[in-house]
Amino acid sequence: MSAPDRWLIACDLDGTLFDHSLQISPRVRATLAAAQQAGHAVTLATGRMYRATLPFATELAIDQPLICYQGALVRRGDDEIFHLTLPLSVTRDAVSFALEHGIHLNAYVDDRLFTAQRTPEADFYVSLNPAVELELVGDLLAFLTREPTKLVFIRDEAATEHLLPVAVERWGEQAQVVRSHARFVELTHRDASKGSALLHLARALEIPRERTLAIGDNLNDLSMLQEAGVGVAMGNALPALKIAADWVAPPLSEDGVAAAVERFVLEGHRD
Repeated sequence: MSAPDRWLIACDLDGTLFDHSLQISPRVRATLAAAQQAGHAVTLATGRMYRATLPFATELAIDQPLICYQGALVRRGDDEIFHLTLPLSVTRDAVSFALEHGIHLNAYVDDRLFTAQRTPEADFYVSLNPAVELELVGDLLAFLTREPTKLVFIRDEAATEHLLPVAVERWGEQAQVVRSHARFVELTHRDASKGSALLHLARALEIPRERTLAIGDNLNDLSMLQEAGVGVAMGNALPALKIAADWVAPPLSEDGVAAAVERFVLEGHRD
């Protein structure tokens, strides 16, 4: 299949490909396999670390570069397509803020996860990312002498809802601030987004923007849906994402990813 005829399909993970069980349905597996067998490119676009994303890519036989850390890293194996890191000025201020307010903070450097100490929030995060090893460093402020790829504040859902506007007000001009999960507020480089990473990858693969399909469920997927040729929101997506989407797929429980790929790629037409 020539590049102009290929599609690039970018799927979010949590809430899109699977729920808390981390299990991908047989129909979704079969549909993504059919797309790849037909010559189309499939990637995963997630806030997760590369090492936490790779097992799902392996499970789905995806060999394209993966979009990780909310688009701050695009990588395949040891090859970094591009990598944006968070300035140390923002990093140190965020760590100080977390210490002052007693908020758990994860820091990601060289695709490794560091935090000050083991907490219930850390255990919750690891439960969602079983392929990740948590490394305890004690004084996180002293430890972070290099720019991290990402920082993540973890709180309960109500406190996270309150934290998001505070974080946007404090760091929104210096960093990309997103709520990627009901309990997570994340900081990455201000130019990092799933949307920009998707376009960068499409150019690298020589696939026209018009033949990019992005599928997601949360607000961290908004840029991806806006930049893609076809932006699809899952039926279980937040209302704001559904409004921005070109099409709303069935929910995760009804294999929305498979429905989107069948409709726009495998059936070879758009309605």
